[in-house]
Amino acid sequence: MEEFILYKEEKSGFLNGIVEIGKSFIAMPKTMIQLAFVQFFSWFALFCMWIYTTPAVTKHLYHTEDTKSLAFNEGADWVGVLLQFITESPLLRHFSYRFWRKSFRGSLHIHFHLL
Repeated sequence: MEEFILYKEEKSGFLNGIVEIGKSFIAMPKTMIQLAFVQFFSWFALFCMWIYTTPAVTKHLYHTEDTKSLAFNEGADWVGVLLQFITESPLLRHFSYRFWRKSFRGSLHIHFHLL
């Protein structure tokens, strides 16, 4: 136990954490490094979408930039509906597939065309 406590004290601290992350990054396989870059930029794109969707929709579809106007608030509500649909549609497909597969085997193909 004493060895563990000594090791933990040696490896603690912000700088040691950064060094360990760097060493791990260097030791990663090439494919995993490529995936890390893809993951980083996909998250960056999501943050941009969350930040700029409301101003874009309200400006171009509701023709307002006044955050206190009724049109802006209706546009912001519509953005909330759209983002909720984006979030929940994969879950809807997953659970409806499981339901339809067990219930109506013949009409499963038609169901997914309707979604």
